[in-house]
Amino acid sequence: MENVIPDTAVEPVNLEFLEGDLKLATVYTAFLQPKSQQDAIRLIYKAGRGKGGKAPIIHHPVNWIIDARKKLMARQLLVSTDQRLRNSIIKADIGPIVRSLIGTGAEGGFDPAIIDGVRLVLDSAWFRSFFSYELIHSPITYRNDTVYEPYRDIIKINPSGERLEVTNLKNRLFQLLFEIGYYSHNMRWMLRYVEREQGASPSVQEDPLLDALRASGTFDGLVETCRPHIPPRFVPIYYACLSRPRIRHID
Repeated sequence: MENVIPDTAVEPVNLEFLEGDLKLATVYTAFLQPKSQQDAIRLIYKAGRGKGGKAPIIHHPVNWIIDARKKLMARQLLVSTDQRLRNSIIKADIGPIVRSLIGTGAEGGFDPAIIDGVRLVLDSAWFRSFFSYELIHSPITYRNDTVYEPYRDIIKINPSGERLEVTNLKNRLFQLLFEIGYYSHNMRWMLRYVEREQGASPSVQEDPLLDALRASGTFDGLVETCRPHIPPRFVPIYYACLSRPRIRHID
């Protein structure tokens, strides 16, 4: 892959900048989970990975994807994660999401420590997995089979076949983040309840685990560190609660 010289003169942008161009928003979304350019093309055109591990031939125009990728890399909204010249793994920078979140905050702004924590969560493999090939093309549904809002109407049927087209990127991401916050709050409340019921000393304090997250350096690492401390009964109780709301399945 050719080197792209970043345009350091441009101002940092938010999600509104991406929403102004359907192609930029779509390609940015395709790289939220890191992948090569060829895998991004396969995701956009639902080409899969082919049988026997062989990559399928793409019978679609791809120049618009390549051009959008170059523009996003020039703005440092996409970054290469390695030094390979071909099949480099590229990921979307989460800066536009963070800046849009800050822009919607209270007049006093956010605590810098909270912003640090937000960045670690958004840059995690866990969060980026919400934009995997599987979830984009087989999205989460409500119990009535309606597609979950962040994924709704992002696959368009064209004469040449299906294609990913992402509109209203900010609203989609904010809806997803709202749901993550909602379920996280409920999980912490339930975890304290289960521990009190078992007479155990609470492993989850009243204050958020922000300090632990920042000390760990990665959200994925913090999750693995905390996993052994989940009470045995918590997981089946939580899944029982999830069977009642509208959401059908979510990992």
